[in-house]
Amino acid sequence: MDIYIEEYLQYMQTEHRASGNTLQAYRSDLMKLGAFLENNGISDWNKVTIINLNSYILALEKNGTAASTVSRNISSIKSFFAWMFRRRLIDDEPSVYLKHPRVEVKNPDIIKSDELNRLFSAIDMTTAKGVRDNAIFRVMCNTGIRTQELLELNITDVNPVTGTLMICTQGHERAVCFDDSVKSALTLYIRDVRDDINKGGSSRLFLNMRGQAMSRQGLWKTIKEYGVRIGITITPQMFRHTCAANMAAEGSNLAQIKRKLGVSGINAMEKYSEYAPD
Repeated sequence: MDIYIEEYLQYMQTEHRASGNTLQAYRSDLMKLGAFLENNGISDWNKVTIINLNSYILALEKNGTAASTVSRNISSIKSFFAWMFRRRLIDDEPSVYLKHPRVEVKNPDIIKSDELNRLFSAIDMTTAKGVRDNAIFRVMCNTGIRTQELLELNITDVNPVTGTLMICTQGHERAVCFDDSVKSALTLYIRDVRDDINKGGSSRLFLNMRGQAMSRQGLWKTIKEYGVRIGITITPQMFRHTCAANMAAEGSNLAQIKRKLGVSGINAMEKYSEYAPD
């Protein structure tokens, strides 16, 4: 059963530009479903019925799985079975009868305007680390870039003349514009810090203070450090939400926000509608 899951994940990566985190969630959801079915004597996707699927969802709920996680599992299952049905790998599509549980829609966690002001005020711009951190935070807040995308940026991906970053995700590229504050921050970082610490000739844009490519752990540690400094909790995802919310508040429509964030579906953007001006 696993081979169809892997083929489906490859399809989602290639055709829908699904991110690494999304693919990991799909794999986890579908592998758990496969294990449940095999434990109940079913080793062929073509023999799965709506009764089997409802039994699995019921088992998730009995185990105390959050409604949002159950809903995500149902979405994964529906998408997977629809793909198999289109490919004629199965004769029927039982997942169409699955119903999502009622899920409370939570507002995205954003960094408020006054908190952003405190964050940037807490950066010591007289130090090399401060200049680098200022550039990182401004890029994240202004472009909505994902953590992995940020860490994989190369120096050649920055075009200060046009004010754009070339971001590559799963082999697909998108050009993302940035404002003058980001341009100034990047120019200062590249000129006064990066070229000085880059003793090893790394092509990555953002480096740690030893001149090596910055790691995910290093970025999280840096963000947490500033959060503690100003007395709030900050995560990388909050910068992304903040960018989208600010775009909505400035009049951008959901399609524009979707393109900038590099999201494949527009439904995920609806949570930012409340920030749009009346």
